[in-house]
Amino acid sequence: MSQNPFRSRAIPFLLALLASCSGTNAEEKADAAPEASPDTDGHSTTDAPGATCDSDRGPVMVEVSTPNGQRYCIDTTEVTQSDYQQFLLYSHDKPGSEHELCDFNTSYEPNIMVSSTAPGGGCLKGIWTPTTTPQHPVSCVDWCDAYAFCQWAGKRLCGKVGGGEEPTESGNDPNASQWHNACSQGGTTTYSYGNEFDPAACSGAVLVPDSGTPDYDAGVPSWTPSDVGSWAGCRGSETPWSGVFDLSGSVREWTDSCAYYPNQVGGGHWSCRLRGGDFMTDNSEYYACADPVTSGLEVTHMTIGFRCCKDLD
Repeated sequence: MSQNPFRSRAIPFLLALLASCSGTNAEEKADAAPEASPDTDGHSTTDAPGATCDSDRGPVMVEVSTPNGQRYCIDTTEVTQSDYQQFLLYSHDKPGSEHELCDFNTSYEPNIMVSSTAPGGGCLKGIWTPTTTPQHPVSCVDWCDAYAFCQWAGKRLCGKVGGGEEPTESGNDPNASQWHNACSQGGTTTYSYGNEFDPAACSGAVLVPDSGTPDYDAGVPSWTPSDVGSWAGCRGSETPWSGVFDLSGSVREWTDSCAYYPNQVGGGHWSCRLRGGDFMTDNSEYYACADPVTSGLEVTHMTIGFRCCKDLD
């Protein structure tokens, strides 16, 4: 098989970018994410009335606990394009007001390239298509956009267990990190589905056929993520972890875990932690729950999305 030049450079390029600033078959889809029923505004709601983690905006949530017994809720899937489109339809405070680090933010719209020479953070026009791919994970949004969506949804960007920002040094402690606790099934597994890497479990480049270099000016990606929750094996093995999908592969996920890096080219900047690998990743290290990648909070890319959490205790 001929080597795809885009893929051979994709992971080193993406990791450099991040550090510096598919499908599935019918049987797999049959046992996929929990069904969500839309309310009159088109938001997702759980079917169980009175459930602790009920939410009328964004994905359905599930309750999980840390090893030391702290309870919280986490979205069962990444935020979808449909969810994010609903967010864009609502009036909001001025973009940039969502967090003290976000004064640079001027829009919540996904940052899409209009040509191969235009800025867009690797976001091709064909990646944001909420009308035709409503259940694809939203991407091409920066950290501040993700933070604002979770606020609007009555949740928060997943961070420290018990509330607040997660210190970067505690990102692999299941008693401290909401995201890592959910991914590692309470600190017991290396990947969201178990301890051994399974290239067929989640949406990733390992399974994507050689499809050539993307046509940037036409805005057509070589490959895209699958619908959220459509990879039946990409979840935990036991309840409640089995109700949380796509913590490995699909898109990397912004988390509320940021630090200032003073000694960078062009001056210091804030970078925030991304978790879980993405649909262009073909290295098992980056599917792991301990994935160490960070990115400048202003970065957007077609491989970066997010999900939200909600505190209970």
